[in-house]
Amino acid sequence: MEKLTMEQISNYCKHYGFIYPGSEIYDGFANTWDFGPLGSRMLNNIKDCWRKRFIQQREGSYEIDCGIIMNPKVWEASGHLMIHKLIVRNVKKDIEQIILYHILQKKLIQI
Repeated sequence: MEKLTMEQISNYCKHYGFIYPGSEIYDGFANTWDFGPLGSRMLNNIKDCWRKRFIQQREGSYEIDCGIIMNPKVWEASGHLMIHKLIVRNVKKDIEQIILYHILQKKLIQI
């Protein structure tokens, strides 16, 4: 069996109406996708399977649907802002350690 390229897969998906690069007719929009008739059905089937397994078959799980753009107090109350701050702090700490490592390495090479 021959190995398919990403271009071949993309062309197949476009031809049969599964998925298209987002805003493709306007030069595209990176990392976004638009779903055609078959792609929409496929996506809904995946969502339905996930919903059945993780919401309907679990006791005490309830589905909600809300916007992503919300008052910042909602993000703070849910803990998302704290988690984001911890991640940013850890990344900054890691970058500082990497820079220090490279500085020390250069100094040792000069000695």
